[in-house]
Amino acid sequence: MINVDWERGYDINSLILLGALIVLLLLAVISLLLVWEYHAVIRTNHILKANESRMKVYYDLLREEIHQKLKKDHDRRYEDEYVYNCLIREEYEKCLSYFQNKYIKDNVQAEITCTGYDMADYLIGRIVKQCAESDIKVTVEVEMRRSPIEENEFFVLLANLLDNAVEAASKCRMDRFIEIRIQEMSSMFRLYIVNSYAEEPMKDGGRLISGKNDGGNHGWGLESVKDTVKKYDGMIDILYENKRFVVDIVFMG
Repeated sequence: MINVDWERGYDINSLILLGALIVLLLLAVISLLLVWEYHAVIRTNHILKANESRMKVYYDLLREEIHQKLKKDHDRRYEDEYVYNCLIREEYEKCLSYFQNKYIKDNVQAEITCTGYDMADYLIGRIVKQCAESDIKVTVEVEMRRSPIEENEFFVLLANLLDNAVEAASKCRMDRFIEIRIQEMSSMFRLYIVNSYAEEPMKDGGRLISGKNDGGNHGWGLESVKDTVKKYDGMIDILYENKRFVVDIVFMG
């Protein structure tokens, strides 16, 4: 207790005790700030690692896609020569079979609605192709003339959401589906993704996590999405019930 003599003022012991209490209070506040900063840095580090890992995967896929395109361009003159010879010999059935097979092989990518942003188009095309190979029904509706945020950030955001959607839908034994809807209405931009899921999402604190094995990065992709939406003053709703996982994002302006 600090003793005060109103005529003589504070005694020396009381002043020392008051000073010690102030120092302890400051140390406690500084410690709390340091702990908060530490956890913020750890969270940011996890998100950056998750995004880096995801971007590396898509970079490798894009590089392989370019490699395959170069091979196709190299082989195209021989394919044209084959078709030409078939026509010369009037082997029209062979020509028809060749073009039918080629159309079926390339048709998935051709059906994708163009967003106007090459990387986003590539990503959606890749996901649709992956869904076709995994027997996942996919619906794509795109109406956009611009990206609501920086294009690279939109790509990462979309990649995180679509990867999670494919991962969840692929675990379903029946009724596998993904819906991708991108709408631009006046000053509002909406990204709406729905997918089926078999396993109920788990939580680690306030963070939703998945069961996939990706080096401890599971769940941080969605945290990255939340941070990006917050950065641009957007709104995000996440709902999961009746085996439907919904992410609804809106950007204004």
